Amino acid sequence: MKTLTRWFLGLVLLASRTASLSSLEVNAGSLKYPVELLPRGNKTVFAVEALVTGGVFVAALGVDGQIWKVFQEPNGTWHGWSQMTTVCPSGLNPSRPCRFDGDPVMGRNSDGRLEMFMRFAENLDLWQMFQNNPQAPDDWSVPREGSCVDQNQDTGIWSCKFHVHMV
Repeated sequence: MKTLTRWFLGLVLLASRTASLSSLEVNAGSLKYPVELLPRGNKTVFAVEALVTGGVFVAALGVDGQIWKVFQEPNGTWHGWSQMTTVCPSGLNPSRPCRFDGDPVMGRNSDGRLEMFMRFAENLDLWQMFQNNPQAPDDWSVPREGSCVDQNQDTGIWSCKFHVHMV
């Protein structure tokens, strides 16, 4: 808990700075934050959930509209920030880039897998992704949208691919 507290204090200090952080490096324990990924000021909302492995998983909306993650191993080792999303496939465009504008929320399914929801900027729709294996914090599904928003203008057929994966 002491490491987690130090880490969050480091994030609070980092988020409250108004100067450019590109040349600064904040070191909170073993977690390094070398570049500015999250919004400035105190606007970042973190989705935080305990992992079944004993660590902690944290996700946030980045300044680039992508979902970013960092997680802690049970031994206290932090894995650095990494991007979770890049492509948000649709029925009409399998390589559509992701761009979210709503903070992620996260919960844990009864089998221990984490599940996350966030709002897509293009159509304000709810998108979802889930952890494929509760023992693997880096193993997540691709983002999926939650309603029929893609219609083929040639055929008139809607593409609906969302389902909530709960156990």
